[in-house]
Amino acid sequence: MRTADQWFNVYTATHEHPVNRLIHRYCAPLAAVSIIGLLWSIPIPEAFARISSALNWGSAFVMAAIVYYFIISITLGFGMILVMLGLMLGIHWMDNQWLPLWAVSLGLLVTCLLAMLGGHALEGHKARMVGDLQLVMLAPIFLLAGLYRRLGISY
Repeated sequence: MRTADQWFNVYTATHEHPVNRLIHRYCAPLAAVSIIGLLWSIPIPEAFARISSALNWGSAFVMAAIVYYFIISITLGFGMILVMLGLMLGIHWMDNQWLPLWAVSLGLLVTCLLAMLGGHALEGHKARMVGDLQLVMLAPIFLLAGLYRRLGISY
């Protein structure tokens, strides 16, 4: 299993061009939010609904992601609980707006993926979609680690 720094080195190595870094700074976390939003939109089994109104495929995915973040770094895992709670509140809010959550999430995901593909083309690297999707889910923890470094918090 890779450590947090090993993951961040992989992420940094494929995002060296300043424009590509800027694109990924915004688009990768937004793509992660849109993936959670798409999962949130999938109808749930009755058994989920009986357990809790907050339990859906998106929240189950977030719980699994948080466990993985704790495996990578306990300190970052605690921070990601707060980040993910904020993201889930935002997704819940979007789910109660006039546009369907799946449509907003899909539009956001396609836009972000196209922008990130453009960033990789600018960089001269061919994007590896499966590996890059894993890195997309690591983007929020990568940004949190940058904040930790600026604040002098070790992870």
